[in-house]
Formats: sequence, C-alpha cells, structure tokens
Amino acid sequence: MENTEHALQEDDARNITWEANHQKIMKAIYEVMQYIGAAMPSITDISKATGLTRKTIYDHISGHDAHPAFKKQSAVFKMMEFDILMRISNQARRGDIQAAKLYLELTGKIQPKQISNNGASNTNIQINGITLNQQVIQHLSEEQIKQIEEIIKPVISIYDLQIENSLKS
Repeated sequence: MENTEHALQEDDARNITWEANHQKIMKAIYEVMQYIGAAMPSITDISKATGLTRKTIYDHISGHDAHPAFKKQSAVFKMMEFDILMRISNQARRGDIQAAKLYLELTGKIQPKQISNNGASNTNIQINGITLNQQVIQHLSEEQIKQIEEIIKPVISIYDLQIENSLKS
C-alpha cells in the first residue's frame, strides 16, 4: 500500500515538473518567435530563454505526445470540444444562423469559406467576364456599392432561405 502511494507521489512530482517545463518551453517559443519573427526557435534559443538544458528540451519535445500529463491535457481538451460543440448546436437550434453555419462546418457537413493571408475572403463574383473581388470593391464609390448591393440582395435572401431550410431538415 505504501509503495503504491509513494509511486503515485513520484508520478505527481514528475507530472508537475513536466507541466512546469512545458509552460516554460511554450512561453519561450512564443517569445522568441515574436522577437525573431515567424521562424521556429532552435533548441539552443529555447534553452537560453528557459534556463533548461538542451537535453531536457529535446527530451520534452520528442516525448511530448506520449507523456501522461500531455495525454491528460488532451483528454480535457477533447471534453471541452464536445461541450463547445453542444453550445454551438444549442445556439443554432435557437435560430442563430452563424452558429448553425459554424456547427455545419465543424461537423464536416459544409466546407468553410476559404480565407486568404490578409484575412479577406477569397470569394469572387464573376458577371459576364468581369470579376468583382475585395480589391475592386475598395475602389468603388459608395453609390456604386449601393447599386451592387441592391442587385444582389434578392440572391442573398434566396441563399439564406436555402440555408435555413437545410437546417430545419
């Protein structure tokens, strides 16, 4: 009985050390990446930033997925994912179209809209060989934008109705 309790205490101590090292390493990675740009920092960079040995960092990174503390953290996140998905589902059933769209995207029922590097939508509208995209819209006058909005409003309304009907079925 005492041996089992002692072994559990040792496991707890190892997990606490692993979690502390993990936090130091992650913080160092974020800070170094912020300082040097998008490049992934080297083991040496992380070692200098954390005060941990290169071997400790290498062992931590290479054994990360198999460590019991990581598996426990992953299980907590998995549980949170289910809870979040349920909350989104509840919002969708209450009529929140954005939540419904997000739910359908997350469950793989529809494909998410592609986003470019600058955050703008990649969606283009092409009419009779003329492409209307974010760059073109930025150069239009307010009057021209209003005209386009009036033209596409009925199409958007039909699309919204189709989404609502697909959610109800």
